[in-house]
Amino acid sequence: MKEFKDILRQLRKKKGLSQRELAQRIGASENAYLRWENGLNYPGFFFIIELAQALGCTTDELLLGEKP
Repeated sequence: MKEFKDILRQLRKKKGLSQRELAQRIGASENAYLRWENGLNYPGFFFIIELAQALGCTTDELLLGEKP
């Protein structure tokens, strides 16, 4: 099973966004986003939903790497 940080990075790159751009789109600080993508912390429920919407995926795909 892939780790959240790896799934997040892959989906962000697939969408063609920088870390800063994605953080701005979801209303998170760049530092918070960097901690998520480096596996040092995890986003809360609100940001999971925002990330999924910004990345055009489901929360299952974002959290588990699985498409429904």
